[in-house]
Amino acid sequence: MLRNVERGATLIVTRRGKPVATLKKFEASDVEQKPEYDTTIWEHLSFRIAKRHPQLKNESPEQARREFERLTKKAGQRLPFKTWQEADRWAKGHRGPKR
Repeated sequence: MLRNVERGATLIVTRRGKPVATLKKFEASDVEQKPEYDTTIWEHLSFRIAKRHPQLKNESPEQARREFERLTKKAGQRLPFKTWQEADRWAKGHRGPKR
């Protein structure tokens, strides 16, 4: 099936006779499409921040690091999470830290 797709064929995948997916040849634009909701909190936040603050992409890595550290320290004073992994687990519905 994949060889046929590489040659340009488009295949429709069905489950019990109902179409559920389409296999087509890969195009560079396929990776540029963003889902409405990303699968991790990091991707979701990155997308939302970049959309809301486009000027941030003009910052140097050093400026971004300093600002990130400043905001992390500020947020750490208000949030009950010791690490971003704890926050990510909490956001995905797993048990969070006990305080």
